Amino acid sequence: MSQRIAIIGAGASGVISSRGTCSFSPTLYDAKSDGAAPFEDHRAVLRLRDPKTAILLGCDVESVVVDKAVYCDGRLHTKTDLRMNNLYSLKTTGELGRKSISELGKCQRYIMTGPPPQPTGTVHWNQRLKLVRSSGVYRQLIFESGCQAEYDAAISTIPLPALAGACGISVAPGLFKTNPIYVTTLEVCNPSSVHQTIYFPERRFWVYRATLQNRTLIIESTADIEENEREEVINAFGLGCCRIKQLSTHTQKNGKMVSVSEDLRRQLIWEITDKFNIFSFGRFGVWKPLRMDQLPEDLDKIKRMISSKQKQYQIQKERAT
Repeated sequence: MSQRIAIIGAGASGVISSRGTCSFSPTLYDAKSDGAAPFEDHRAVLRLRDPKTAILLGCDVESVVVDKAVYCDGRLHTKTDLRMNNLYSLKTTGELGRKSISELGKCQRYIMTGPPPQPTGTVHWNQRLKLVRSSGVYRQLIFESGCQAEYDAAISTIPLPALAGACGISVAPGLFKTNPIYVTTLEVCNPSSVHQTIYFPERRFWVYRATLQNRTLIIESTADIEENEREEVINAFGLGCCRIKQLSTHTQKNGKMVSVSEDLRRQLIWEITDKFNIFSFGRFGVWKPLRMDQLPEDLDKIKRMISSKQKQYQIQKERAT
């Protein structure tokens, strides 16, 4: 008997999980409106380090060489130091850690081209998870719309505290927090075929990273930026003499997550998997700042666990009937 696999959330992580588990014929449930693009809220820079991720996403990619530098103390640097790394880490996450600012110079990356990736399998839109029930071999998802779905195993990409709440596991209010990021997109009117990134570690800037992809300049910041800061970013790239056109501004509400206790995070994930056979997946699903390239390996582990637990589950089910 085939397993009934549910995937909760059809965003970027949901796309990866649906395509990576297509042999299970999963059914997806997402709170967004019918047909919403999985990457519609993601306007920040998205570059892949491994082309295998693109294969799993089912999208075309272009291989590019990116030149990376740091703008600090009023000038460009092609080598970073501990001070710059720590300033950048504290500015973007509020804690110390090794960040991408430490990897300057030329690096190979892959950017997605063509239509945005779509999930495979059946997708039920406008389905926000309300409650999860599990009793022995009986497991059920209940959504705010009134829709109900029985499942054998599930993969959840929705924020970990939201899943915990639906499972009846109490979490202290305000413990899981996110900070928004602000994305300003500009167009350089001159012909361009370069790919460049500049990091801005100093706190005198709201901007923390700016990326030039061909003619598109993407500025990421921790707050809305004023004209003077925008001009300093443009000048850091040496584009002061170019005609620049603003295309859009966008606020990504769930931009950066605030870390929680590692023991608490692991305990929640384990308890949900143990009691409800739901496997948390993706950066918000496990509440950890993962790169998209790290997800295929995580998904392989989940698939092995689903297959292993299914054998035990099938024996229990046969005994119960």
